[in-house]
Amino acid sequence: MHYSLTLITSAGIRTAPLSELSAAALLEAAAELGINTVTWDAAEVRRLVDKAADSGEGMIMCAGGSLVVRRA
Repeated sequence: MHYSLTLITSAGIRTAPLSELSAAALLEAAAELGINTVTWDAAEVRRLVDKAADSGEGMIMCAGGSLVVRRA
């Protein structure tokens, strides 16, 4: 299955593909979108990945907007 990471801000929407559904792939895609993930809690990232794996979609808030992981 294919997944994507979407950043939703007041300036618009940007999406990056995930190479796989994992914490490492999510952090890589976030970096592609220009998101600083240095302060992200590892447990929260894992919960987001697990939620996307279970239901096909997961969302967290980040500085400046929302991040959505979604099954394509």
